[in-house]
Amino acid sequence: MDAAGTVLNGDLLVVDDRIAALGPGVPAALQLLPGGKADTVFDATHALVSPGFVHAHLHLCQTLFRGMAEQSDLLRWLRERIWPLECAHTEASIAASARVGLAELVAAGVTCVNDMGTVRHTGTIGTVLEESGVRAIFGKALMDRGEGAPAALLETPRAALDDGLALAKRFDGAAGGRLRVSLAPRFILSCSEALWRDVAAASAERGLLVHTHLA
Repeated sequence: MDAAGTVLNGDLLVVDDRIAALGPGVPAALQLLPGGKADTVFDATHALVSPGFVHAHLHLCQTLFRGMAEQSDLLRWLRERIWPLECAHTEASIAASARVGLAELVAAGVTCVNDMGTVRHTGTIGTVLEESGVRAIFGKALMDRGEGAPAALLETPRAALDDGLALAKRFDGAAGGRLRVSLAPRFILSCSEALWRDVAAASAERGLLVHTHLA
């Protein structure tokens, strides 16, 4: 893409997972390859090749929860459905949920996601993202309070943040820089002031993005 949003009619050359040339520049770039030709050729005549779409906010752990209490108000939906179901996730079920969600996204042209994860087993989501080939920012949902939330989803501010930082140590910059890790305090009703302040300090110190729900 350029500032003018130019649409080119012609070929596109990809070398080592990077766009190497477009349109008129492809023949010259091909000459630099062994044998002067590409290993694989796709005929995209009458097709549009565009940059991948970006999904700016999702919860891959919730893919399997669709259709449950969709008409409910937010807090009832969280307390009666989403929080208990997230609490019930195993590593196997959360991996399956993430894989199904990513398959749908890729089929729709999404190649980069910003995922909030959940409180438990977010490392499993990281492993699935690492295997998937998509670009991603993701983090562990941080919760230290919340009326009606299962006890297993509530942690002390220190424990929540330590887990989030451990996730960053393991995955931030992984897969050749394809993965980044954020700090993800869930929303105002599930995080104490102490947790918000700890997140702000850790973000400033380590250069980690903060991902939360607002408005």
